[in-house]
Amino acid sequence: MPVLFALRCLWRNRGIFMRSTLNIAAAAALTLLAPVAALAEPRPATKGPVDALVSSPGNFKLLLDNEHVRVLQYTLPPGALDHWHTHPPRVGYVLSGAKIRVTEADGSHKDYDEKTGETYWDGFSPLHDTLNLDTKPYIALLVEVKGASASTASAKDAERQAALGLATLMSTPKPDAE
Repeated sequence: MPVLFALRCLWRNRGIFMRSTLNIAAAAALTLLAPVAALAEPRPATKGPVDALVSSPGNFKLLLDNEHVRVLQYTLPPGALDHWHTHPPRVGYVLSGAKIRVTEADGSHKDYDEKTGETYWDGFSPLHDTLNLDTKPYIALLVEVKGASASTASAKDAERQAALGLATLMSTPKPDAE
């Protein structure tokens, strides 16, 4: 008889039991998903250029800066996500290839399988961040062309400026290691 009484009480109060079970499940799901949401960085409230060297100083290293070009070494460790930034027109040379995902401010993204030794030309890059999807670091040399705007940059002129910057970098004597 006590078993029937207990079953009857559970049946009558099943709504309360179901609601509390759902509340516990919802709380558990939010607890598990909260760290993932914390990884997403809100995009900056700007429409203008965002200097990669300023926004992600741990990923970009300045190698050369003159009136024609700025040369950066870009390093993105495995699984790392850099911060929102833009780029002027540039030439890139991949020193260490990896699979990366570039996400634009509107949420769209494109995956790339960058190969060591590849060279590319790219015009102005709007606001984006980059995620290294690979198990190895992604390292690239970027030669950003100064004075080239998104709408007026002549690809040939910009490529010449980038080549000049790269040649200058290669001919700069390196200090002797002590």
